Amino acid sequence: SSLALGRLQRTVLELIMVVVYKRPLQRRYLAPRLSSAYCLSFLVTGVIVVLPFFIAYSASGPNFWTKAQTYQEQPSALFEHRFVLLLEGSRATGADTEPLS
Repeated sequence: SSLALGRLQRTVLELIMVVVYKRPLQRRYLAPRLSSAYCLSFLVTGVIVVLPFFIAYSASGPNFWTKAQTYQEQPSALFEHRFVLLLEGSRATGADTEPLS
C-alpha cells in the first residue's frame, strides 16, 4: 500500500512539476593496480590496440607501409620476317579527286 502511494505521489508530482535537471546513475568499480581485473582490462586494451596491426601486416605482407610501387617488364619480341604494307592515295578523275577505298 505504501509502495502504491509512493508511485501515485511521484506520478502526481511529474504531472505538476517540470523536470529541470536529470542526471543518470553512475557506478564506478575500483580495483588495485595488480589485481586480476586490472591486469585483464589492461591486456584486453592492449590486444584491441595491437591486434589490428598484426592482422593488417599479415594480410599485406612486407609491403605494409608502401605507398607507391613500380613494376618493370621486358617484353619478348621476335622478328618473324613479316610486315604490313599500307598504301594511301587518291585517284584523279577530271577536275576533282576522290579517295581510294
